[in-house]
Amino acid sequence: MAALDPILTPTPPVDPAAGRRRRLAVVLTAAATVLWIDQVTKAWAFRSLPHVQIDSGGGFFVSEPWGSAWSDPVVGPVLDVSGLAVLVAVTVLVTRRRRSPLVLTGAALAIAGWGSNLLDRLGLHSVTAPGSRRGVVDFFVWHGRIWNVADGTIALGLTLFAAGLVWQLCRALTKPRPASAYEPWRQPWAAPPATRSMPSGQPPSVPSETALSVASRPATLNRSA
Repeated sequence: MAALDPILTPTPPVDPAAGRRRRLAVVLTAAATVLWIDQVTKAWAFRSLPHVQIDSGGGFFVSEPWGSAWSDPVVGPVLDVSGLAVLVAVTVLVTRRRRSPLVLTGAALAIAGWGSNLLDRLGLHSVTAPGSRRGVVDFFVWHGRIWNVADGTIALGLTLFAAGLVWQLCRALTKPRPASAYEPWRQPWAAPPATRSMPSGQPPSVPSETALSVASRPATLNRSA
């Protein structure tokens, strides 16, 4: 059986919805994995470690004075619900079009860590750390601050996301331009081909080999005797 010509072989149609579903599955899988690991380690740390801290503010990624607003009993839950709406919007924005693996992985990790901390403030802390005030459980010390698994996941995700964007930018700047078709009349030393108006639907006439050979002969002058 003869092999099919790759130029003539029809390519299967691309389904944009299938691509969105795959990217959404990546984000949801990362969110479920990080949520499980983060909540299990928080529950273990709250029951086993002596230096556990309940962070009722906005965390390391939200500076003062905005961070203290999250600890307010009225404003804090409103900000958490608003943050959840922003998280959903970011997830839709990230998964609606094709992304590089580095950008998609970084965004998925950042969304997963952010979502786990949000769920703590929205009520999951009563299961992870029963009897504690509303907030996020931080338990391991690094560089003078107390963190949790979700914080590290957010930092790693943002780093990968930024690296992916920089890589895409560098690739776009260094990508060679596609070579155009060879067109001799576009060279600066070549004159453009002679054109004339043709009736609609009639192909342009091509000079025959005889006419070309005659036109290429040098002109001779007739000398009188």
